[in-house]
Amino acid sequence: MSLEITEEIIARQTLEAQAIIRLLLAKIAELEARVEQLERGQKTPQNSSLPPSALSIV
Repeated sequence: MSLEITEEIIARQTLEAQAIIRLLLAKIAELEARVEQLERGQKTPQNSSLPPSALSIV
């Protein structure tokens, strides 16, 4: 089941609910980007045992 969360749907919610929805949507986007990065095998400071300065060489 896919549900598109539009600005119209968000606008009908209380201000508190709007803030929570926007926070969750931002977190989902962040996690989706991280999954994509990990699936491509890109090394970041978060998924590498190397120090960040060494990652530019990898």
